[in-house]
Amino acid sequence: SSELLKAIGDSLIGLGEYAHAERVLEDALRLARTEVGEDSAATAQAELALGELLFEQGRNAAAQQHLDAAERGMRRLADRRGLVNTLRWKAYLIAGQGRADDSVAAATEAARLAEQLPASDKRTRMLSQVTLSNVLSTTNPTSGLHAARRAYDLAREIHGDKPSVDVVTMRSQWAYVLALVGDARQGLTELQALLPDQTTLLG
Repeated sequence: SSELLKAIGDSLIGLGEYAHAERVLEDALRLARTEVGEDSAATAQAELALGELLFEQGRNAAAQQHLDAAERGMRRLADRRGLVNTLRWKAYLIAGQGRADDSVAAATEAARLAEQLPASDKRTRMLSQVTLSNVLSTTNPTSGLHAARRAYDLAREIHGDKPSVDVVTMRSQWAYVLALVGDARQGLTELQALLPDQTTLLG
C-alpha cells in the first residue's frame, strides 16, 4: 500500500538513503493517487513527505510543487496536524526565497493551528514554535524570543530532565535569540549549560 511505502521511505531517510527514499516516496505518491485518488489523505501525506525530502536536499523548486499540493490537500481534508507540518516546511522554503513576510505568515498560521491540536501533541506545537522563532529571528527577534522560549518549555515538558536532542535544539535556539536581542551574557550561559547534555548525546 502507499502507507507502507511511505513508512519505508521515512525509514530510509532516517538511514540517510536519500536517493532510495526519493524513489520509494515517488512510488508511494503514484500508488496513493491510483488507489485512493488525488484528494485522499494518503496522497496529501505522500506529497508532504516528498516535499520535505526534496527541500532538505536543496531542490527547492521541486519541493515547492509538492508542498503546495500537500497544503491544498491538507486544507481540503481539514487535516490540522498535516497542515501545521506542511506550513512549517513552506515557511522555511519561503524564507530562503527572501520573502520574509510570507514566511512569517506561514509560520504564524502553523503555530496558531498547532495550539488547537490535542494537548498530547506537544511535539508538533514545539516544532511549530521553533519554526516561528527561526523565521522571526531576522525580522522581529523579540517576538522570536517568545516563540523560542515556548519551544524550549514544551521540549522540557516532553522530555523532563533527561538529555534529548529536542531539548538541546530548543535550548540552543533560545540562547541564539537571546544573543540577537542583546542579552549575550545570558545566551552564553545557556550554551555553556548545554555542554554536558551535548556530550552525553553526541560523545
